[in-house]
Amino acid sequence: MHDRIVRVKAEFMENGVTVREWARSNGFSEGLVYAILNGKNQALRGESFQIAVALGLKSKPASPPQHLRPLLLSRGT
Repeated sequence: MHDRIVRVKAEFMENGVTVREWARSNGFSEGLVYAILNGKNQALRGESFQIAVALGLKSKPASPPQHLRPLLLSRGT
């Protein structure tokens, strides 16, 4: 994931977008975005996982397992 993080940081710089701007425009916690981009958060679940998916660092599962669907539906994800 390190190479992908380097690529994402470079894309921010090349396009003149700050992490703060990106986080706010996508409704994410700025602190979590920084933690992911600095390798301090592995983005395994929750908002951090959603951030990693939005940044293109992780792929969204095609379909959640049957036993998780009711929980995910109740969350609206």
